[in-house]
Formats: sequence, C-alpha cells, structure tokens
Amino acid sequence: MRRKRLCGYKENPVLSRLTSRILLAAVSVMAVLSTVTLARGQSNTGTQPALKVDQTSQLGGALYRKWLEEDVRWIITPEEKARFSTLSSNNERNEFIRQFWQQRNVKVNGVPGDSFRTEHYRRIAYANQHFAHDEAGWRTDRGRALILYGRPDSMDTHLVTRGQERPYEVWHYQEIQEPTGLKTDVTMKFVDVCSCGDFQLQKLDR
Repeated sequence: MRRKRLCGYKENPVLSRLTSRILLAAVSVMAVLSTVTLARGQSNTGTQPALKVDQTSQLGGALYRKWLEEDVRWIITPEEKARFSTLSSNNERNEFIRQFWQQRNVKVNGVPGDSFRTEHYRRIAYANQHFAHDEAGWRTDRGRALILYGRPDSMDTHLVTRGQERPYEVWHYQEIQEPTGLKTDVTMKFVDVCSCGDFQLQKLDR
C-alpha cells in the first residue's frame, strides 16, 4: 500500500462504492415498478369503457321502464304501450315520449306548451305526499283517480266515530269526459278498509 501511494495510486473510498451500489439498486427497483404500473394502466384502459357503456345502458333501461310502468301507467293506452315495447333504440323511445306529451299538451293562446305534462307530474307528487301508506301514493286508488281526473269538484271526509263504519271519503266530479266523448258526473267512495290509511275504491256512481 505504501509503494502504491508513493507511485501516486489512489484507492476509491469504500463508502463511494457502497453508495453507487445502492443507487443502482434503487434505479432498478423504480424501473420494475414503472413497468408494472404501465401494464396495469394499459389493462384498465382496455376494460373501463366497456363497463361505462354497460352501466349507461342499464341506467337508460331502468329510466324507460320507470317512465312506462310508473310515470304514465294510468294514462297510456294499451295501443301506445304495445307500440313502445316494439321500439329498439333510445332515439326511437325518446321520440315516442316527445310525441306522447305533445299529443296531450294543450295550446295556450295558440302557443304549444307543456301544460299537460307539468300538471300530470304535479298530481303524482301530490298523491305520493298525501296518499302513501304501505305503498307509494300514485299506486293507490285515490292516487289513480287524482292522476286521471285531477282534484274532485267536491269531497266529503268522514272520520271514524264510535259505533260507525270505517273512515271514508266521497269524491264528486262534474262532467268527466268518457272515452266515448260524453261527459258524465261521477261519484267515488273510498273506504279505509283497515283504518290504516289504505283507502280503497268501494263504490263508483255515474
């Protein structure tokens, strides 16, 4: 070692060699991790769009079923329902729904509006708020009558009293338009059959 120093030879410090080895190992590990991450990213890129499309399709189908089986259940005709079930694309269904409301909307001062659709959903909201018990208000007999005919011209409410029958309501409509085009007076009696808020249609007089 003395002769090496006298000849000008210099030994690399042990610490420097150790540091180089550590840095080399760290670079190798980072390279491996980068490769794995890139592979996972490419794998996700290939599968994610299919999941999004599938979820969108399922959501769209649920919305159309809700529209058919809930939103317009009491007002859509059997012919319209059968025609809607034959449609194969969302564009066709959207166009059907647009024409469905357009045919029912009433022009105000000659200007097309959205009066029927707006009133229809207002009635559904009212029924759900006031007639619900074990099921949604729009499903009940009173909810169906309200959605079809609107608020009655007069209504008599009879609460339960000792020795009398169950609570009931009598709704009276003047000049309800029948499918034949004729207008008739209609009286409906809804009875709370279980004294639990389940008012069922028991009598209808025309």
